[in-house]
Amino acid sequence: MPLPFSHIVYADKILRTKLKDRQIDEQEFFVGTVFPDVRYLVKDKRETTHPKFKNSQEIFNKVMGEKDSFKLGWLVHLYIDLKWAEYWLEYFGQDVEKYLKNLTALNVLSDQYLFNGFKHKSKIKEYLNEVSSKETQYYKLQDIKKWHEFVKRFLERKLDYNLGKEVIKMIGRDEKIIDIDMVYGRVESLKEDKFVVDKIRKFSKEL
Repeated sequence: MPLPFSHIVYADKILRTKLKDRQIDEQEFFVGTVFPDVRYLVKDKRETTHPKFKNSQEIFNKVMGEKDSFKLGWLVHLYIDLKWAEYWLEYFGQDVEKYLKNLTALNVLSDQYLFNGFKHKSKIKEYLNEVSSKETQYYKLQDIKKWHEFVKRFLERKLDYNLGKEVIKMIGRDEKIIDIDMVYGRVESLKEDKFVVDKIRKFSKEL
């Protein structure tokens, strides 16, 4: 599913379109948007922060009815995840294995494509200087702070090979599990596929 930076950019798009007439605490919203993937850091099971839904429309219906800004951001994260999966599985002809094989590289490409055009990086980074009390209802304060620092790295510079290695270490993942050389080899290969690059550019129109 999309990496933290892409999640922020796509959530910002939804905030300024689908949710533009709502009274929303932006800080709580964006903290909620990046919160679900803290599970990677604390090594928790996916179901804890990513409850299952039948499809993206089911989640979107909940988005439109949610009043709490933090929970709203959380739901938007889940919506983007499932919308992303639906979008690319359609492209790969429902070939889940092929989709998963390319997923990490697609996520990296998305971050790289979106980075220069997003103008609110400093503001979102400031939001992440604070921890929401709602986050600490689920995980320890020290883990939440570490997660915020992790996400801020994606806001500081465009995701490249060196930053990729850095964030893998920050989150405590084994580089033997995430073969970064293979991932970035696939990224370079996908960059040459004009249709894939165009699909990445057009994804935000689906939200």
